[in-house]
Amino acid sequence: MMTREGSKRLISWSIIAIVLIVVFGYALFAFRDIARGPSVMITEPVNGETYATSSVPVKGRTERVQYLALDGKSVLIDENGDFSDFILLSPGYNSAKIEARDRLGHVEIINLQLIRSTSSEMKR
Repeated sequence: MMTREGSKRLISWSIIAIVLIVVFGYALFAFRDIARGPSVMITEPVNGETYATSSVPVKGRTERVQYLALDGKSVLIDENGDFSDFILLSPGYNSAKIEARDRLGHVEIINLQLIRSTSSEMKR
């Protein structure tokens, strides 16, 4: 049979264990987004698409991104994670690099390949 002192000790250790499990569980839950790294979704332009204009808008949404660059140039991200910028296209094949970093240094790189057609190619 357990004494009153033993019961108090058991209850105290049980409460401490429950609190530690809750705190540890919450820490894991909160850290999972940070551990996943940055995420970038490009909504415009379509990768591999052909364009007739010399500039193309680049739009998209980010999650968990602290720094975003388009061909090495910093791009502003609004409070919703949306961004917008432009790429200047030369005639023919063009490549653009989008780089996103989170606060832990994780990096996501997206390479866009776009084609600018000349006016004679568009007439065909």
